[in-house]
Amino acid sequence: MLKLLIYASGFSAIFLNRFGLPITNDFSLSFSYIFIYLALAYAFKEGLVKLDVGLLLCFAAAIFSGVISLLQGYPDKTLTSFLLLIFIYFPFTFISVPPTSSKATLSHLFYPMLVFLGIAGISQFFFQFLAKPDWLFDYRPFLPLYLQNKNIMNTVIPIGSFIKSNGFFLLEPSGFSQWMALGIFFFGAFAKPFFTFFVFLTGLITSFSGTGIILLLFIAPFSLLLFDSSRRSLVIFFVLLFALGSFLAGDQLLVSRVSEFQGGTQLQTTSAAARFINPIIPLKEHLLKSPQLLLWGTGPGTIFRISRDYDSHDPVWAKLFLEYGIVGGFLFLIFIFRSTVSSNGSRAVSFLFFIQWFFLGGHLLALDVVAVYVLYYKLPFYD
Repeated sequence: MLKLLIYASGFSAIFLNRFGLPITNDFSLSFSYIFIYLALAYAFKEGLVKLDVGLLLCFAAAIFSGVISLLQGYPDKTLTSFLLLIFIYFPFTFISVPPTSSKATLSHLFYPMLVFLGIAGISQFFFQFLAKPDWLFDYRPFLPLYLQNKNIMNTVIPIGSFIKSNGFFLLEPSGFSQWMALGIFFFGAFAKPFFTFFVFLTGLITSFSGTGIILLLFIAPFSLLLFDSSRRSLVIFFVLLFALGSFLAGDQLLVSRVSEFQGGTQLQTTSAAARFINPIIPLKEHLLKSPQLLLWGTGPGTIFRISRDYDSHDPVWAKLFLEYGIVGGFLFLIFIFRSTVSSNGSRAVSFLFFIQWFFLGGHLLALDVVAVYVLYYKLPFYD
């Protein structure tokens, strides 16, 4: 039964991104987290997991700080955002009781799913050159209203005359590129078949998203340490081939990509600036107004409610410290650090998951992304 619930959660996290149970006008509860709580309840009943007192105290300290942020923040703060934070991260207060290996969860559960996701994304990308039906890049409008994921995402993103692949099942090309990059790491770390590497590489290319490339740069050093000689050589060869291709394409290509990181206060700006540079601006504009805001933040849910004349996304580092201040931000990070290091997970995987979560997207309240982390760290029983 537990294995079935774990499988259902993992399957939902990857393939049911566009489905959800509407809770508010702009938020839907993902099926992956419904199965997460069912799996935790079953594992708790069977004595396979238990609440850790130390983690529970760390979580309580972070939540108490969040209550202060909620009480003292800006008027347009939202209780819903704060309750969602508690709901998403409460599972991290659990630890598995018997010695377990998280490798099985990634190798036997997620890896086949990522391969299928890559094939779906590649097929989606090339099918658009034959036909471009309305459902090809976003089929949410064709779902019943009571099953649609209401979370706002950039699902259909054109680049020139074609559209970036989002993996067909996912909400954004960025998310697709990140899972393809992690697939490349799992390919080498778990010595998987070689054809899967080309699936992930092609999927990464068709996403046309830089976040997967950034994650791949962090993966490269681990390839020298953890991959066998043949897989290490393959990865190094394609990294060099990509570098050569960029060089032959001319300086303009490299300059155009680097220039995307130039932020500013223009309403229209690049995706890279909105994701990595511009979130610094509200931190400076609001947290430095008073010691109270610096310590406790502007309050839950305010990152998209404060007025501004520039595009800015909500990466975890910006949302966490803007809304909860330096006290709440650091208390929450201490809790996450203690919770993940207390598991039997790989340090390399933990590092890559942290880079993905903290820097590469608005993952603080992204249920389907965090659900994968819960399955890896807290429910490593899929074997």
